[in-house]
Amino acid sequence: MGTATMPNIFLSPEDRASNVYASSALWNGKTTNEKEQMGRCADYLETALTRCGFQVVNAQFGNMYDRVKASNAWPADLHIALHTNGFNGSVAGTRVHCYPSDKSRRIGKLIQDRIAPMSPGTSERLIEDSRLYELRAPTMPAVLPEFGFHDNPEEAQWLIDNMEAIAEQTCQAVCEFFGTPYIAPDKKIDLDQEPVPESRTLYRVQVGAFEEKANAEAYLKKVREVLPDAFITEVRA
Repeated sequence: MGTATMPNIFLSPEDRASNVYASSALWNGKTTNEKEQMGRCADYLETALTRCGFQVVNAQFGNMYDRVKASNAWPADLHIALHTNGFNGSVAGTRVHCYPSDKSRRIGKLIQDRIAPMSPGTSERLIEDSRLYELRAPTMPAVLPEFGFHDNPEEAQWLIDNMEAIAEQTCQAVCEFFGTPYIAPDKKIDLDQEPVPESRTLYRVQVGAFEEKANAEAYLKKVREVLPDAFITEVRA
């Protein structure tokens, strides 16, 4: 019997640095924004999902149109757009948007039920939404959690201080959705620290070899729809 292929999970963290967090909420002694914090969330979540065996794309590139195109082309089995919220500085709570389909509704509720009890806010709800592009355009179940309100000082600091826990709880929701065992981390992960260089083995992934450069460039164009960082190297045979 062959080995079952694990689901593909596409992560799309907010890319707008203009969505600033409350000025009193500090990350490494500095003010921060939604792009930085959702980038952290995506990194933690990628680590957790990979540990549990999922195939993951952490799409910190392009805009939402580029990302949805890549998610559909892969294709992903689940599309997660990672966000925090903003309103008037006083509202706080977790709100999860999902496409109005059974599967999207189910993963949305699983995430909502895990994150909402953690957050300091109480304005919490699961919202079915077919207007948002990252919910209606993906061809797979899609969900957009807004983990908390970043303009609320208390909740903004909570978001910053609990990003790994938020990611792990989201990972557990994804595991439950797909019926996959959750594998807990051996120890707390600090992705904010600079890694200590060490000797290690690296494995290169090659997806094609061509004698004609034109053929290589044509294939690279197709691969970049899913893996934008792909490139051509010339090897003398």
